[in-house]
Amino acid sequence: MLRQLHKNGLVHGDPRVPNVILDGEKPLWIDLMEVMEASPTLKQIDAEILTRSILNVSPTTLLDPGLMELIDYYGKSDTSESLNNLAEYNVSIVTLEKHLSPDYKADPKYRFYNGNHMESHLYEGIESSGFNNKLGNVLSTQAGAFKINIALGNELVSKTDPDGTRYFYPNLANTHVFNNPIAINSNADIQKKVISEIRSMELSAN
Repeated sequence: MLRQLHKNGLVHGDPRVPNVILDGEKPLWIDLMEVMEASPTLKQIDAEILTRSILNVSPTTLLDPGLMELIDYYGKSDTSESLNNLAEYNVSIVTLEKHLSPDYKADPKYRFYNGNHMESHLYEGIESSGFNNKLGNVLSTQAGAFKINIALGNELVSKTDPDGTRYFYPNLANTHVFNNPIAINSNADIQKKVISEIRSMELSAN
């Protein structure tokens, strides 16, 4: 569930309560936990809303259509203490639905594709330093060991004709960095095997 939110541009903050999910610096969500049905706050919300769940999990995330606010009531302790944990953020339903859509792109230069056996991350129109940083961030979020290959798009400019250019789209068939996918077993491998290799290619190209 959190993995899907990450892919949709939402970043999970703290793995413990209150588990705020942020969009940049703006709180968008408080993590899904069991609500207390005895809460007087919940009694004010339409019973039909209580049965709804945006992520198809237990009805812990509630939408009050009148206020157009995301309301999450969390905590398993006594009601009085849990009432202090009631959090309301002015997040419109339109914004929420946009971020949860599988087609949502947080960065117009970024595309994510999820296949049956592999996933693909595509960045376009960014500087090499920015690409290396984004690549490191993407790889560091992967769980466990994995294999990776990278394709770098490039544009060739004719020495005799400044207007004569040819663009090669990133493609593992002909613009790959490694001849075969390489294994990444730790975060240290990301810098050692991947980022350093790309930087050495940039230096040789210069």
